[in-house]
Amino acid sequence: MFAGVTNVKRWVNETDQEVRVWKVDGGYSHKDEYTIPAGHAVNAHMWIPWADQPGTGPLRYDDHHAVIMVGGQPLAYLWQSGTLIRFNTSDAFVNGGVAVPGLSRSGGDKTMVIGKDPQSRVGFALGMYKR
Repeated sequence: MFAGVTNVKRWVNETDQEVRVWKVDGGYSHKDEYTIPAGHAVNAHMWIPWADQPGTGPLRYDDHHAVIMVGGQPLAYLWQSGTLIRFNTSDAFVNGGVAVPGLSRSGGDKTMVIGKDPQSRVGFALGMYKR
């Protein structure tokens, strides 16, 4: 079962560190790469790549995933599979991986929020995109 393409159109950095995001997509090692300063948001389009299995090639993780880094450290690796946007905290495909918190259903325009909880733990969630 497949859903539509997910386009993250807004990136919100609610941390006190710089956030960098990019995707690996079919031979491009840093496509749609953006830097979001601490406490800022940017409107920047990124279609989340599809990946349905490990390895390289069409719809395979090594060639199709997105990366979120906070303060120079990897936070999450994202991909779309079936009807969900999924993630791992390690750079590796997980069959049936965990859904991204928030509006993880694939398809449509989204906002990605990266923030800290009261204990200063960094997290992220997908939400609706509003113009």
